[in-house]
Amino acid sequence: MTKLINKRMTMLRLREGFTQELLAKKIGLSRSHIANFERGGYNPSPVAIQDYCRFFQVSVDYFEGSHLSSNVENQLEVVMRNLLYEEFPECEQTLSNFPDFLVNTSQEYAFYLLKSAYHYAKREAEEAQKIEGSHLNLIEAKPHFFQHTILIKKSLLIYQAEKNYYESNFNKSIVQWDAFSLITVENDEKNRAKLRSIACHFRNQDYVKVYGLTKQVITDLGNSEIKNPTLLAKAYAIQSAAYGQLQMFSEGLAILDKLERLIDEHRIDHEKIVLYINRGIAYSVSNQLSNALINYQKALDHANTPERYLTALISNINCLIKLRQYNIANDYVAEMQSLDLNKREKMIALSYKAELLLYEGKEKESWKLQKPALDYFLENNLTHNASYIYTQLANYYLEKKAYKKAAVYLERKEEIQRAKNKALPSPNA
Repeated sequence: MTKLINKRMTMLRLREGFTQELLAKKIGLSRSHIANFERGGYNPSPVAIQDYCRFFQVSVDYFEGSHLSSNVENQLEVVMRNLLYEEFPECEQTLSNFPDFLVNTSQEYAFYLLKSAYHYAKREAEEAQKIEGSHLNLIEAKPHFFQHTILIKKSLLIYQAEKNYYESNFNKSIVQWDAFSLITVENDEKNRAKLRSIACHFRNQDYVKVYGLTKQVITDLGNSEIKNPTLLAKAYAIQSAAYGQLQMFSEGLAILDKLERLIDEHRIDHEKIVLYINRGIAYSVSNQLSNALINYQKALDHANTPERYLTALISNINCLIKLRQYNIANDYVAEMQSLDLNKREKMIALSYKAELLLYEGKEKESWKLQKPALDYFLENNLTHNASYIYTQLANYYLEKKAYKKAAVYLERKEEIQRAKNKALPSPNA
C-alpha cells in the first residue's frame, strides 16, 4: 500500500504543477519530507496524509485506493476476456490504457500474468520473459501479499496455457485450458476454453479426439439458448481441419460450406483464413494444386494473428514445393526463419531448407540440416513432421531411381505410422 501512497502523492503534486519546494511551503512541511514521501524514504504519518487530503481536497480512500478497486477489477476482466477470445488489438488497447498504478498486490499479480500471457500469445517471448523476470518473480516471492481470488486463478491458468502453447508443451496447455473451463461459470468462456484445448489436441496430431470433442462442442452450442455464431465458426473450422487430416474430405467440404455460410451471414471475416487454409488442403489432396495455392495465398492475406500468419506461410511452402516452384518456396522459408519461432517451428523451417537443398542436388548439405530436425521430431513424438520428411526423401530417391534408398525411407515412414495408429483410440470410443 505504501507504494500506492507514494505514487498518488507524486501525482497530486504534478497535477497542480508544484515543485516539491513550493508544495512544502503551501502544505506546511519541509521539502525533505515531501521528497521522502514520494520516493518511499519513509511512510507518511496519518497526520501528513490528512494534510494532503485537506490541501488537495481528496478523501482518505484516495490513498487507500478503495474507490478504484472495482474499476481495476473490471479492466482486468476485460483483458482476460480479450486474451481468451484472441482479440489482440482490443487487448493491447486495454493494456496500454491501464492505470499507472494498481490498488493492491493481488491486482498487480493478475495484471502482469495477463500481460505476459498476451506477449506469449503474440509470439513475443522476449517481452514476456522480461515481465516474468522483473515483475512476476518479485511478486511470487511474497505470496502472502496477495489473495488467490478467482481472477488470479483464471489469469494464472491463461498465462500458463499461453506460455506452454508457445513452447509446444501442448499436453500441459490442454490441462490448463481444461482447468479453466471447470472453474469459470460463464458458458461462453467455458466453450472458448474447450476450443483452445481442442486446438492443442490438434497440434498433438490427435485428430480422432479433435473430431469427437468438436462434435460435442457444436452440439452444446446448438442446444444453447444464446446463439454464438463466432464460437460455432471456430468449432466448424477446427472440425473441418480434423476431417482433412483424417482424409474425410467430402465431410470436410460439407463443414466448410457451413462455415462459409456462417461467415457471410454474420460477417465473421477473421475466420476466413481457416476457410481458405482448409479448402486449400482439400484441393491439395485432390491434386488441384493451383487452386490450393490460390486459397493458401488468400489465407496469407487474411492472417490476423502471428500464429495464423505462420500457419498460412507453412501451407504456402508445402504447396510451392509440390508445384516445384523452389525459388519462391525458398523465399518463403527465409521469411519463416526471420520470424520469432519456437524450437519446433525452427526445426520445421530447417527441414524445409534441407528439402530445398535436396532438390538442388546438394545431398550432403541437405542431410546436415535434415538430421537434427528429424531427430527432434522423433524424440518429441512429432510423427506428422517426421513422416513428411521420410515421404520427401523417398520421393526424391524414387525420382533418382535409387529404389533401395527410397524403400528404406518408406519403411521408416510406415513404422512410425504403425506406432501412431496403435496409440490412437477407436473412432467409436
